[in-house]
Amino acid sequence: MSRSTIFAAFLSLLAVFAGFLVHDRVFERMAHIEDEMAYVWQAQGIAGGRLTLPSPPVPKSFLIPFVVDYHGQRFGKYPLGWPVMLAVGEKFGLRFLVNPLLAGLGVWLTFRLGKRLFGETVGLLAAGLTLTSPFFLMNSG
Repeated sequence: MSRSTIFAAFLSLLAVFAGFLVHDRVFERMAHIEDEMAYVWQAQGIAGGRLTLPSPPVPKSFLIPFVVDYHGQRFGKYPLGWPVMLAVGEKFGLRFLVNPLLAGLGVWLTFRLGKRLFGETVGLLAAGLTLTSPFFLMNSG
């Protein structure tokens, strides 16, 4: 392995650590916006083996934003891709690691793309800039 590949791997691990710190310290290990709450609700249902759940007797008394009640069934309004990813973490009690691990993968793939298209220096620069982006760090949490 070249030195740039080892450094890119280090940046990827740093992204995992930074994502976890943002999740732990900034977001306090909680979903904060309504979309996230719906994703977590869907993930918990999927982890339990259900795509829908029966609606409660008075659905308006148990409002979950962006979760739909239709013909006695309750389900999330979003496509299943992201909730399924979260469900894997939910199933093993590691939902808090899904975003940080994907952040590390994102930094690694950014390095690989930059290296393939423009060379190792550009790949490392792209990975480093990705890791230092506030937008990236907030989403990785």
